[in-house]
Amino acid sequence: MTDYFGLLQLFIISLALWGLTDVWRSGRSMGVRLIWSAVLILPIFGFIAWFLIGPRATA
Repeated sequence: MTDYFGLLQLFIISLALWGLTDVWRSGRSMGVRLIWSAVLILPIFGFIAWFLIGPRATA
């Protein structure tokens, strides 16, 4: 399972970047763009923070 962890991360980040590109190319207002950008970006930063400083498994 851990062998595919990096691929899964790459896939999730790729989807977020695709979503950001779509949001910023849309004709929506700046406020809507910022809200959708936060929705797409914050979960990724939370996951990275958990991965770097979260709980460690003990053997």
